[in-house]
Amino acid sequence: MVEGAWLQWSLSLIFALTGLHSLGLTAASRSIEQATGHVLHVIMSLDMVAMCWPWWSSIPALPQALVFGAASAWFAGRIAWRWRRGEASPHFALHQLSHLVMMLVMVWMVVAMGPTAAAEGDVAPVAATGHSHGMLGPIAGLSGSVLVALLIAAGVLFCLTALRRDGGGRLHASANGAMCVGMVVMCWPMMAS
Repeated sequence: MVEGAWLQWSLSLIFALTGLHSLGLTAASRSIEQATGHVLHVIMSLDMVAMCWPWWSSIPALPQALVFGAASAWFAGRIAWRWRRGEASPHFALHQLSHLVMMLVMVWMVVAMGPTAAAEGDVAPVAATGHSHGMLGPIAGLSGSVLVALLIAAGVLFCLTALRRDGGGRLHASANGAMCVGMVVMCWPMMAS
């Protein structure tokens, strides 16, 4: 999705660092619920590193869409479960919604650039690869615009949280904010075309 070696390497570094952060949080998790959320972020970070490079097109789109679709369901389920039990504070709900948005953007990126979208005319391919990086059709463009706007809002939320926290809380919110910013940078060439 991005061109230019400096941008590919810079984004790869950001996503590698967010992945390492999530891996550390996975190791320190006190519950399966916490560990699952962090593992999903490790997978997301690894896929974002791959998306920086042309060889990402050799990774089949369907498994990626299924993984990130399941991750979206996981974060939506966390909100619903806590809400039903009356334990979903506004902070918890916003935090989980932000993670849900990140996973939905991952699904969108994989589907919008997938070969089936190009075959159905919703994406105009610019190269004959497994993933299309061309101009978006109306459905992909509208859904992407909404998701990217929500992703920007999530990034702002994480940055504001980082300013209010210190120590590990600041690092965690900063890592999530960096992931959101990196994802917006990755989506922008598609949105701008």
